[in-house]
Amino acid sequence: MSGKDIRESVGLLLVVASMVFVGWEIRQNTTAVESATRQGLSEQLTDINLAVLTDEQMPSILLRLRSGALSTDFTGEENQRARLFYFTYIRLINNAYQQVELGVLDEQLYAQLPGGFWSYPYIDAEWPSMSSSFEPSFGEFFEREFLR
Repeated sequence: MSGKDIRESVGLLLVVASMVFVGWEIRQNTTAVESATRQGLSEQLTDINLAVLTDEQMPSILLRLRSGALSTDFTGEENQRARLFYFTYIRLINNAYQQVELGVLDEQLYAQLPGGFWSYPYIDAEWPSMSSSFEPSFGEFFEREFLR
């Protein structure tokens, strides 16, 4: 083997090693971005829940929503709280949806999002007026996955 062949072989090994290192760095960065995104969504969810838990009227409003109450069953202030409750959770789901669409998170994330209160009549009645605040593709997704 000539000196030239040795230099080319060493060069090739260095290129391969560099590519492996870059691949490892990209994987580490991807993991860090996914982790930070999940943490951000978790913090948003915690903030929402904390706001609900510290609002004296929300437990009563949530019980009435569970019992099938509509906007006409609430005072103006109660209705505003119920509407903001739903809107805030929908915004959280919209954020998760956008992260999945960008490829930062996978669709398994949806199974971890809050549920149970999407089948109440209130949200069925209010969603049409809320939906204009979101992109149509998210609206279709939300209706299909959460308002079934």
